[in-house]
Amino acid sequence: MVQRLTLDWDEQARKFEKPWHERTARREQLRITERYFYSEALMKQAISEPAAFIHCHDIETLAAGVALSRRVGGRVIYDAHELEYDRNPPMSRDAKSMAIRTENALFPSVGHMITCSESIAAEYGKRFGSRPTVVFNAPKAVETDSLAVPNLRSRIGLPENTPLIVYTGHVMKTGRGLVPSVKALCELPDAHLAVMGPRSNRDEWFMSVAEENGVGDRVHLLDPVEHHQVPSAISDADVAICVIEPVALSYRYSMPNKLFEATLARIPICASDFPDMRTFVQRLGIGEVVNPTDPSDIARGIRTLLGNPSIYAYTAESRRIFDQEYSWETQEKKIRSVYFWGRFGWLPQVAYRRARRFAARYAKPVLKRLRSLQPS
Repeated sequence: MVQRLTLDWDEQARKFEKPWHERTARREQLRITERYFYSEALMKQAISEPAAFIHCHDIETLAAGVALSRRVGGRVIYDAHELEYDRNPPMSRDAKSMAIRTENALFPSVGHMITCSESIAAEYGKRFGSRPTVVFNAPKAVETDSLAVPNLRSRIGLPENTPLIVYTGHVMKTGRGLVPSVKALCELPDAHLAVMGPRSNRDEWFMSVAEENGVGDRVHLLDPVEHHQVPSAISDADVAICVIEPVALSYRYSMPNKLFEATLARIPICASDFPDMRTFVQRLGIGEVVNPTDPSDIARGIRTLLGNPSIYAYTAESRRIFDQEYSWETQEKKIRSVYFWGRFGWLPQVAYRRARRFAARYAKPVLKRLRSLQPS
Protein backbone atom coordinates (compact mmCIF):
# COMPACT_ATOMS: atom_id res chain seq x y z
CA MET A 1 0.00 0.00 0.00
CA VAL A 2 1.20 3.49 -0.87
CA GLN A 3 0.32 6.30 1.52
CA ARG A 4 0.83 9.83 0.16
CA LEU A 5 1.47 12.72 2.54
CA THR A 6 0.83 16.13 1.00
CA LEU A 7 0.29 19.66 2.24
CA ASP A 8 -0.70 22.90 0.54
CA TRP A 9 2.59 24.81 0.38
CA ASP A 10 0.88 28.20 -0.05
CA GLU A 11 -1.45 27.55 2.89
CA GLN A 12 1.47 26.72 5.17
CA ALA A 13 3.47 29.72 3.96
CA ARG A 14 0.58 32.15 4.53
CA LYS A 15 0.52 31.28 8.23
CA PHE A 16 3.95 32.85 8.65
CA GLU A 17 4.26 35.27 5.73
CA LYS A 18 3.12 38.53 7.33
CA PRO A 19 5.14 38.47 10.58
CA TRP A 20 8.21 37.32 8.68
CA HIS A 21 7.92 40.18 6.20
CA GLU A 22 7.65 42.60 9.10
CA ARG A 23 11.07 41.42 10.30
CA THR A 24 12.84 41.24 6.93
CA ALA A 25 12.08 41.52 3.24
CA ARG A 26 14.66 39.00 2.09
CA ARG A 27 12.81 36.48 -0.04
CA GLU A 28 15.33 33.70 0.47
CA GLN A 29 15.05 33.91 4.24
CA LEU A 30 11.28 33.65 3.81
CA ARG A 31 11.74 30.53 1.71
CA ILE A 32 13.93 28.94 4.40
CA THR A 33 11.29 29.74 7.03
CA GLU A 34 8.55 28.31 4.82
CA ARG A 35 10.53 25.10 4.42
CA TYR A 36 10.98 24.77 8.16
CA PHE A 37 7.27 25.16 8.95
CA TYR A 38 6.28 23.00 5.96
CA SER A 39 8.51 20.18 7.23
CA GLU A 40 7.20 20.65 10.77
CA ALA A 41 3.59 20.41 9.58
CA LEU A 42 4.38 17.40 7.40
CA MET A 43 5.96 15.52 10.32
CA LYS A 44 2.70 15.88 12.26
CA GLN A 45 0.79 13.90 9.65
CA ALA A 46 -0.42 10.52 10.86
CA ILE A 47 0.91 7.31 9.32
CA SER A 48 -1.40 4.35 9.72
CA GLU A 49 1.21 1.58 9.62
CA PRO A 50 4.98 1.00 9.46
CA ALA A 51 6.57 2.01 6.15
CA ALA A 52 8.96 0.04 3.97
CA PHE A 53 10.09 3.18 2.11
CA ILE A 54 9.68 6.92 2.54
CA HIS A 55 10.05 8.64 -0.83
CA CYS A 56 10.91 12.33 -0.37
CA HIS A 57 10.36 14.63 -3.32
CA ASP A 58 12.76 17.60 -3.26
CA ILE A 59 14.58 19.15 -0.32
CA GLU A 60 11.40 20.57 1.23
CA THR A 61 10.25 17.11 2.35
CA LEU A 62 13.62 15.56 3.18
CA ALA A 63 13.87 16.55 6.86
CA ALA A 64 10.31 15.40 7.49
CA GLY A 65 10.96 12.12 5.67
CA VAL A 66 14.07 11.38 7.74
CA ALA A 67 12.18 12.16 10.97
CA LEU A 68 9.27 9.93 9.93
CA SER A 69 11.64 7.09 9.07
CA ARG A 70 13.00 7.20 12.61
CA ARG A 71 9.46 7.03 13.96
CA VAL A 72 7.91 4.32 11.78
CA GLY A 73 10.91 2.71 10.08
CA GLY A 74 11.38 2.55 6.35
CA ARG A 75 14.29 3.38 4.09
CA VAL A 76 14.49 6.97 2.84
CA ILE A 77 14.66 7.69 -0.89
CA TYR A 78 15.62 11.29 -1.73
CA ASP A 79 14.17 12.27 -5.12
CA ALA A 80 15.81 15.59 -6.10
CA HIS A 81 13.94 17.00 -9.09
CA GLU A 82 16.59 19.71 -9.45
CA LEU A 83 20.06 20.57 -8.21
CA GLU A 84 18.58 21.77 -4.95
CA TYR A 85 21.41 24.09 -3.94
CA ASP A 86 21.46 26.06 -7.22
CA ARG A 87 17.91 26.61 -8.39
CA ASN A 88 15.93 29.33 -10.12
CA PRO A 89 15.19 32.05 -8.97
CA PRO A 90 18.95 32.54 -8.49
CA MET A 91 19.99 31.79 -4.92
CA SER A 92 22.37 33.85 -2.80
CA ARG A 93 25.52 32.36 -1.28
CA ASP A 94 23.75 32.02 2.08
CA ALA A 95 20.77 30.21 0.57
CA LYS A 96 23.04 27.79 -1.33
CA SER A 97 25.06 27.15 1.81
CA MET A 98 21.88 26.45 3.79
CA ALA A 99 20.67 23.92 1.20
CA ILE A 100 24.05 22.16 1.09
CA ARG A 101 24.29 21.99 4.89
CA THR A 102 20.75 20.63 5.11
CA GLU A 103 21.48 17.88 2.59
CA ASN A 104 24.85 16.99 4.13
CA ALA A 105 23.26 16.66 7.57
CA LEU A 106 20.53 14.35 6.25
CA PHE A 107 22.49 12.29 3.69
CA PRO A 108 23.61 9.70 6.29
CA SER A 109 19.94 8.83 6.81
CA VAL A 110 19.20 8.55 3.07
CA GLY A 111 19.36 5.08 1.58
CA HIS A 112 19.19 6.00 -2.08
CA MET A 113 18.94 9.04 -4.36
CA ILE A 114 17.02 9.66 -7.57
CA THR A 115 17.49 12.69 -9.79
CA CYS A 116 16.60 13.90 -13.27
CA SER A 117 19.79 14.23 -15.36
CA GLU A 118 23.24 12.72 -15.68
CA SER A 119 25.01 15.98 -14.82
CA ILE A 120 22.97 16.48 -11.65
CA ALA A 121 23.62 12.84 -10.73
CA ALA A 122 27.36 13.45 -11.15
CA GLU A 123 27.19 16.52 -8.90
CA TYR A 124 25.27 14.70 -6.18
CA GLY A 125 27.43 11.60 -6.51
CA LYS A 126 30.43 13.59 -5.26
CA ARG A 127 28.65 14.39 -1.98
CA PHE A 128 26.19 11.55 -1.48
CA GLY A 129 28.79 8.81 -1.81
CA SER A 130 27.17 6.81 -4.60
CA ARG A 131 25.75 7.88 -7.93
CA PRO A 132 21.97 8.54 -7.86
CA THR A 133 19.61 6.75 -10.22
CA VAL A 134 18.64 9.02 -13.12
CA VAL A 135 14.92 9.05 -13.94
CA PHE A 136 14.11 11.33 -16.85
CA ASN A 137 10.91 13.36 -16.82
CA ALA A 138 9.58 11.63 -19.92
CA PRO A 139 5.84 11.38 -20.57
CA LYS A 140 4.19 8.12 -21.49
CA ALA A 141 3.64 7.70 -25.21
CA VAL A 142 0.00 7.61 -26.31
CA GLU A 143 -1.16 6.52 -29.74
CA THR A 144 -1.91 9.68 -31.75
CA ASP A 145 -4.90 8.12 -33.52
CA SER A 146 -6.66 7.63 -30.18
CA LEU A 147 -6.58 11.35 -29.33
CA ALA A 148 -9.17 13.79 -30.64
CA VAL A 149 -7.21 17.00 -30.05
CA PRO A 150 -6.96 20.01 -32.39
CA ASN A 151 -3.50 20.67 -33.76
CA LEU A 152 -1.71 24.02 -33.57
CA ARG A 153 -2.37 25.18 -37.11
CA SER A 154 -6.11 24.65 -36.85
CA ARG A 155 -6.19 26.58 -33.56
CA ILE A 156 -4.18 29.48 -35.00
CA GLY A 157 -5.59 29.38 -38.53
CA LEU A 158 -2.15 28.96 -40.09
CA PRO A 159 -1.59 27.37 -43.54
CA GLU A 160 0.61 24.29 -43.93
CA ASN A 161 3.38 26.09 -45.84
CA THR A 162 4.01 28.67 -43.09
CA PRO A 163 6.94 27.79 -40.77
CA LEU A 164 5.65 27.15 -37.25
CA ILE A 165 7.79 27.08 -34.09
CA VAL A 166 6.33 25.78 -30.84
CA TYR A 167 7.15 26.31 -27.17
CA THR A 168 5.32 24.35 -24.46
CA GLY A 169 5.14 25.44 -20.84
CA HIS A 170 4.72 28.48 -18.62
CA VAL A 171 5.43 32.01 -19.85
CA MET A 172 8.35 33.18 -17.71
CA LYS A 173 10.40 36.36 -18.02
CA THR A 174 13.71 34.66 -17.27
CA GLY A 175 15.06 31.17 -17.57
CA ARG A 176 12.98 29.74 -20.41
CA GLY A 177 14.47 31.70 -23.30
CA LEU A 178 11.19 33.25 -24.41
CA VAL A 179 12.45 36.83 -24.82
CA PRO A 180 15.49 35.80 -26.95
CA SER A 181 13.19 33.53 -28.98
CA VAL A 182 10.81 36.39 -29.73
CA LYS A 183 13.75 38.55 -30.78
CA ALA A 184 14.97 35.70 -33.00
CA LEU A 185 11.69 35.96 -34.95
CA CYS A 186 12.95 39.30 -36.28
CA GLU A 187 15.50 37.29 -38.31
CA LEU A 188 12.89 34.71 -39.39
CA PRO A 189 10.39 36.90 -41.27
CA ASP A 190 8.04 34.09 -42.35
CA ALA A 191 7.95 32.07 -39.13
CA HIS A 192 5.27 32.06 -36.43
CA LEU A 193 5.72 31.14 -32.76
CA ALA A 194 3.01 29.25 -30.84
CA VAL A 195 3.32 29.25 -27.05
CA MET A 196 1.10 26.56 -25.54
CA GLY A 197 0.76 26.19 -21.79
CA PRO A 198 -0.95 27.49 -18.64
CA ARG A 199 -2.29 30.99 -19.21
CA SER A 200 -2.28 33.87 -16.74
CA ASN A 201 -3.37 37.50 -16.74
CA ARG A 202 0.32 38.27 -16.17
CA ASP A 203 1.20 37.01 -19.67
CA GLU A 204 0.54 40.46 -21.14
CA TRP A 205 4.20 41.39 -20.72
CA PHE A 206 5.13 38.69 -23.23
CA MET A 207 2.84 40.03 -25.94
CA SER A 208 4.19 43.51 -25.19
CA VAL A 209 7.71 42.25 -25.91
CA ALA A 210 6.47 40.75 -29.17
CA GLU A 211 4.79 44.03 -30.17
CA GLU A 212 7.91 46.04 -29.30
CA ASN A 213 9.93 43.82 -31.62
CA GLY A 214 7.39 44.09 -34.43
CA VAL A 215 6.37 40.41 -34.37
CA GLY A 216 3.14 40.61 -32.37
CA ASP A 217 1.10 39.29 -35.29
CA ARG A 218 3.33 36.19 -35.47
CA VAL A 219 3.24 35.21 -31.78
CA HIS A 220 0.29 33.17 -30.52
CA LEU A 221 -0.60 32.30 -26.92
CA LEU A 222 -2.62 29.10 -26.72
CA ASP A 223 -4.38 27.42 -23.81
CA PRO A 224 -2.92 24.12 -22.60
CA VAL A 225 -4.18 20.64 -23.34
CA GLU A 226 -4.02 17.57 -21.10
CA HIS A 227 -0.44 16.48 -20.53
CA HIS A 228 -0.85 13.21 -22.43
CA GLN A 229 -2.24 15.15 -25.41
CA VAL A 230 0.74 17.50 -25.81
CA PRO A 231 2.73 15.45 -28.38
CA SER A 232 -0.35 15.01 -30.55
CA ALA A 233 -1.35 18.68 -30.22
CA ILE A 234 2.06 20.02 -31.33
CA SER A 235 2.85 17.40 -33.97
CA ASP A 236 2.15 19.75 -36.91
CA ALA A 237 4.80 22.28 -35.86
CA ASP A 238 8.05 22.46 -37.82
CA VAL A 239 10.44 23.12 -34.91
CA ALA A 240 10.21 22.90 -31.12
CA ILE A 241 12.32 25.24 -28.97
CA CYS A 242 13.84 24.34 -25.62
CA VAL A 243 16.25 27.22 -25.09
CA ILE A 244 16.62 27.15 -21.32
CA GLU A 245 18.83 30.00 -20.08
CA PRO A 246 21.78 29.45 -17.68
CA VAL A 247 20.27 31.39 -14.79
CA ALA A 248 21.14 28.57 -12.37
CA LEU A 249 23.27 25.44 -12.46
CA SER A 250 20.08 23.40 -12.13
CA TYR A 251 18.87 24.88 -15.42
CA ARG A 252 22.21 24.28 -17.15
CA TYR A 253 22.01 20.61 -16.16
CA SER A 254 18.29 20.21 -16.81
CA MET A 255 16.46 17.76 -19.07
CA PRO A 256 13.03 19.44 -19.46
CA ASN A 257 10.02 17.40 -20.46
CA LYS A 258 9.73 19.74 -23.48
CA LEU A 259 12.51 17.68 -25.05
CA PHE A 260 10.61 14.43 -24.63
CA GLU A 261 7.26 15.90 -25.72
CA ALA A 262 8.83 17.19 -28.94
CA THR A 263 10.56 13.86 -29.54
CA LEU A 264 7.29 11.96 -29.14
CA ALA A 265 5.73 14.46 -31.57
CA ARG A 266 8.67 13.81 -33.96
CA ILE A 267 9.56 17.48 -34.28
CA PRO A 268 13.16 18.71 -34.73
CA ILE A 269 14.39 20.46 -31.59
CA CYS A 270 16.33 23.71 -31.14
CA ALA A 271 17.89 23.25 -27.69
CA SER A 272 20.35 25.01 -25.40
CA ASP A 273 23.99 24.10 -25.86
CA PHE A 274 24.24 22.53 -22.40
CA PRO A 275 25.79 19.11 -21.65
CA ASP A 276 22.71 16.93 -21.20
CA MET A 277 20.50 18.54 -23.83
CA ARG A 278 23.37 18.51 -26.33
CA THR A 279 23.93 14.80 -25.75
CA PHE A 280 20.22 14.09 -26.17
CA VAL A 281 19.61 15.88 -29.47
CA GLN A 282 22.94 14.82 -31.01
CA ARG A 283 22.60 11.14 -30.05
CA LEU A 284 19.13 11.00 -31.54
CA GLY A 285 20.12 13.23 -34.48
CA ILE A 286 16.95 15.31 -34.13
CA GLY A 287 18.10 18.85 -33.46
CA GLU A 288 20.56 21.71 -33.21
CA VAL A 289 22.05 23.32 -30.10
CA VAL A 290 22.39 27.08 -29.73
CA ASN A 291 23.42 29.79 -27.31
CA PRO A 292 20.11 30.39 -25.50
CA THR A 293 20.93 34.01 -24.68
CA ASP A 294 21.76 35.01 -28.29
CA PRO A 295 18.72 35.68 -30.53
CA SER A 296 20.86 35.51 -33.67
CA ASP A 297 22.17 32.06 -32.75
CA ILE A 298 18.66 30.86 -31.92
CA ALA A 299 17.53 32.14 -35.33
CA ARG A 300 20.47 30.31 -36.95
CA GLY A 301 19.51 27.04 -35.27
CA ILE A 302 15.86 27.33 -36.25
CA ARG A 303 16.80 28.30 -39.81
CA THR A 304 19.06 25.24 -40.07
CA LEU A 305 16.28 22.95 -38.88
CA LEU A 306 13.68 24.49 -41.19
CA GLY A 307 16.02 24.22 -44.17
CA ASN A 308 17.05 20.60 -43.62
CA PRO A 309 14.02 18.61 -42.43
CA SER A 310 15.29 15.31 -43.85
CA ILE A 311 18.61 15.54 -41.95
CA TYR A 312 16.85 15.92 -38.60
CA ALA A 313 14.04 13.47 -39.28
CA TYR A 314 13.08 10.94 -36.61
CA THR A 315 14.57 7.62 -37.77
CA ALA A 316 14.31 4.01 -36.68
CA GLU A 317 17.65 4.42 -34.91
CA SER A 318 16.36 7.50 -33.09
CA ARG A 319 13.33 5.50 -31.97
CA ARG A 320 15.52 2.62 -30.76
CA ILE A 321 17.74 4.91 -28.67
CA PHE A 322 14.77 6.79 -27.26
CA ASP A 323 12.91 3.61 -26.34
CA GLN A 324 15.95 2.02 -24.69
CA GLU A 325 17.17 5.03 -22.72
CA TYR A 326 14.61 7.81 -22.43
CA SER A 327 11.06 6.42 -22.75
CA TRP A 328 8.71 6.36 -19.77
CA GLU A 329 8.70 2.57 -19.88
CA THR A 330 12.47 2.61 -19.27
CA GLN A 331 12.12 5.15 -16.45
CA GLU A 332 9.41 3.03 -14.84
CA LYS A 333 11.78 0.04 -14.82
CA LYS A 334 14.41 2.16 -13.08
CA ILE A 335 11.98 3.16 -10.34
CA ARG A 336 10.87 -0.43 -9.86
CA SER A 337 14.53 -1.43 -9.65
CA VAL A 338 15.15 1.16 -6.93
CA TYR A 339 12.37 -0.34 -4.81
CA PHE A 340 13.38 -3.93 -5.55
CA TRP A 341 17.03 -3.44 -4.53
CA GLY A 342 15.91 -1.26 -1.63
CA ARG A 343 14.56 -4.34 0.13
CA PHE A 344 18.18 -5.42 0.49
CA GLY A 345 19.52 -1.99 1.38
CA TRP A 346 20.73 -1.32 -2.19
CA LEU A 347 24.07 -2.99 -1.41
CA PRO A 348 23.55 -5.86 -3.92
CA GLN A 349 22.73 -3.27 -6.58
CA VAL A 350 25.96 -1.39 -5.90
CA ALA A 351 27.93 -4.66 -6.07
CA TYR A 352 26.14 -5.66 -9.28
CA ARG A 353 26.93 -2.34 -10.96
CA ARG A 354 30.57 -2.52 -9.91
CA ALA A 355 30.82 -6.07 -11.27
CA ARG A 356 29.38 -4.95 -14.61
CA ARG A 357 31.82 -2.03 -14.81
CA PHE A 358 34.70 -4.39 -13.99
CA ALA A 359 33.57 -6.84 -16.66
CA ALA A 360 33.21 -4.10 -19.26
CA ARG A 361 36.64 -2.72 -18.47
CA TYR A 362 38.71 -5.87 -17.97
CA ALA A 363 36.95 -9.18 -18.60
CA LYS A 364 35.35 -8.47 -21.98
CA PRO A 365 38.54 -7.15 -23.64
CA VAL A 366 40.46 -10.20 -22.34
CA LEU A 367 37.83 -12.62 -23.66
CA LYS A 368 37.79 -10.81 -26.99
CA ARG A 369 41.57 -11.10 -27.20
CA LEU A 370 41.50 -14.83 -26.33
CA ARG A 371 38.90 -15.49 -29.02
CA SER A 372 41.07 -13.73 -31.58
CA LEU A 373 43.97 -16.07 -30.71
CA GLN A 374 41.95 -19.24 -31.25
CA PRO A 375 42.81 -21.13 -34.45
CA SER A 376 40.18 -20.81 -37.13
